[in-house]
Order: sequence, then structure tokens, then C-alpha cells
Amino acid sequence: MKRDRDERAILAWHIAALSRQKKLPKLKDLITNDERRPAPKRSWEEDFAGISAWFKARK
Repeated sequence: MKRDRDERAILAWHIAALSRQKKLPKLKDLITNDERRPAPKRSWEEDFAGISAWFKARK
């Protein structure tokens, strides 16, 4: 929930900041080119082991 709130606050800040601009920047300069490498393929067993470890650590 904190992340959602933070994202909404950042969006509101940008809307307010851009509304004060006389000339808007180019859209391609505002949008990031997110070229992340794809996540490595994992088996369901590896996923299950990771989730199980996470739940055990929460106790």
C-alpha cells in the first residue's frame, strides 16, 4: 500500500510540474526505455522452495 501511495504522489507531482511548463519536453525523453534482461527461467520447484523459505522466515 505504501508503494501505491508513493506512486500516486510521484504522479501528482509530475502532473503539477508539467502543468507549469511553457514548453513540454518530448514524450520520448519522458518515457524510459526499459530494456531489462528477461528473468531467468526457474522451475516450479525452485519457486516453491523460495516461497517456502520466505514464509518460514516470517514466523
